[in-house]
Amino acid sequence: MLLLPAVDPTRRVVLDIDGRKLDQWVRVDLTHDLSELSASFELSFRDETRSIETWEYATPVAGEGPLDWGAKCEISIDGETWLIGWVDDVLPEAGNMPGTVTIIGRDITGDLVDCPPDPRGKHEYRDISLTEFAEKLCKPFGIKVRADVDVGPKFDKCVVEAGETVLSAIAKYAKQRGVLVTTDRVGTLVITRSGQERAADDIAFPGNVTRSRGSFSARERFSDYFVKGQSEKNGGKRAKTAALDATADPLDAAPTQPAPATDAPEDVAEGAGALVMGHAQDKEVTRWRPHISMARTKANAFDAQRQAEWEMRTRRGKGDKEDYVYRGFRAGTANQLWKPNTLAMVNDRFARLDRDMLLAGVRVSYSQRGEETRLRITGPEAYDLLPEADRRAKKSSGKTKASASTSAGKLDGTARPL
Repeated sequence: MLLLPAVDPTRRVVLDIDGRKLDQWVRVDLTHDLSELSASFELSFRDETRSIETWEYATPVAGEGPLDWGAKCEISIDGETWLIGWVDDVLPEAGNMPGTVTIIGRDITGDLVDCPPDPRGKHEYRDISLTEFAEKLCKPFGIKVRADVDVGPKFDKCVVEAGETVLSAIAKYAKQRGVLVTTDRVGTLVITRSGQERAADDIAFPGNVTRSRGSFSARERFSDYFVKGQSEKNGGKRAKTAALDATADPLDAAPTQPAPATDAPEDVAEGAGALVMGHAQDKEVTRWRPHISMARTKANAFDAQRQAEWEMRTRRGKGDKEDYVYRGFRAGTANQLWKPNTLAMVNDRFARLDRDMLLAGVRVSYSQRGEETRLRITGPEAYDLLPEADRRAKKSSGKTKASASTSAGKLDGTARPL
């Protein structure tokens, strides 16, 4: 959506470049969304330096010079640092009157999205944790790594494929562990899970937000999710194992394989061998809609199963989307800025939502509309692997029948979601 410049600039947002502070913005657009690794900014101001060089009647402003791309910068709101990053683009625009200059950039993790790991470095790492692997790839860029959650056991091997970016290399292993890779916007790559904190305020419509727009879709949801891969140990001499007697249990039981769609020979699953397969079901999709994906890395049965569950939960969570407009930058009794990756209780009578949702994206803007924060919410499991009972316990979605919203009944342990 195009946001037109405001007549009066805001001074609540400050851009600091090498000690030079710019704080008269006619348009502000600051975005941090979990669907993108790095946060971004787009700021527009009236550049007096360029104007005086162009029009004889323009009034010069002392101490200013033209801006250019490549500069490191810091953005703050009300004195609170919001982002540290780089200026990617400078876009001057003018007509028959003094024009504006728009500055576009991202926080410093943007380089991890664009660039490969150091080509001179190693491309294979053994017996390494996800955090250690991320640290080695991020170190040449001067970016720190922090893990807020348990990242699980070490990988036997992590491989950087030719041509892939730092983000791609880290993300494929993060997916196996069911964790989220994001940014703190000020110089650190964060390995975490979704919804570890509460949002600045609850969301209510009608109430503290002025606009509600939702999407409840089944297009990207499936009944059964299959993840296939190959284990690391393929071929070679078999290890000696103790013989099983009639009462013995398997030494290393793999997840139960799902039944084939039919009992025809061509539908029977392949032998175990080096093939591993994970399987998860979305019981809310009642017709047969299978989905299959291949593990991007060598995977054992546990990894394949976990990835299948991750695929099911994330697609289910992303099927429920809602956008809200909040007037102002700060919210709640603590007068805080809205942050992504936080949980908010959403009560929206029109969308028939009445449960915790994940604040997946925040867009702080200033324009002719004034000060606004646009909030993108989605299902709380959209970026995580936590059990269903913990994330969807209180549910009243857009696809729920109207009569269900007034029902006082509770689900027991065996009840099926509405």
